[in-house]
Amino acid sequence: MNNENSSKQVLLSVIGIAILVIAVVGVSFAFFNYSKEGQYSNVVTTGSVFFNFTDGEAIVLENQFPVADATGEAYNKAEGAKDVLAFDVVGWDTSSKGIDYTIYGVKGDIPDKTKDGLSSETVYTEGNRLADQDIKLQLKVLDDASTTVTNNYATSKTVKEGVSGGVLGTSTTDGCKLATGKIPGETDEDGKKTVKFELRMWISDEKVLVVGDDEVGDEKAKPENSTKSVYGETEFATKFYSLKILIDAKTATGA
Repeated sequence: MNNENSSKQVLLSVIGIAILVIAVVGVSFAFFNYSKEGQYSNVVTTGSVFFNFTDGEAIVLENQFPVADATGEAYNKAEGAKDVLAFDVVGWDTSSKGIDYTIYGVKGDIPDKTKDGLSSETVYTEGNRLADQDIKLQLKVLDDASTTVTNNYATSKTVKEGVSGGVLGTSTTDGCKLATGKIPGETDEDGKKTVKFELRMWISDEKVLVVGDDEVGDEKAKPENSTKSVYGETEFATKFYSLKILIDAKTATGA
């Protein structure tokens, strides 16, 4: 344990470690046959549903080290900060059925320094991606009075825990289900429903252990580290993780 703590302190002060990026996505509406992706702040509309990223273009966490859940959950949306993604789901439906929607996290793009505003000199490849078990997410529903949302990530858990298959993919089929909700029927623009969300993500110190390059083999062999991803400091310094947010909506069934 002392060795683990000392390794953290040394690494944190000496080298820049890892990158987390959320590349913002627009929407994919099955019912409305509409799909669009975007890299920056945007409002995408289709018929009567809006997916609105209002507070910043993306989460960009650079030079990150594994942290405790309490630290990740306390990331704060401050002016100029990029550690929280705030977005709204807004809509109305003049029919009696309403609209069911699901919010997913799906596999994000490989970071590009020139496009994503990163200071790192590292050229990333798919082989540099952290494992889905390494990353924790928390989704907050800001209007707690909402009874139309089921929030799967109110309590933080790993990306892997929300994936139905083995590895996070790029579609809803193999995505990480974050929440479900409903836009009520028999509503118009004046009576539209708005639900506000905040997403946080971080590298989990419960799941990731970073040690000196010469210690990796020994640490991986220890029973207490059998459920962790063990990285040497040089390898870890080149890692990244990226996640896109996707919303899928369709006319409610059984209404």
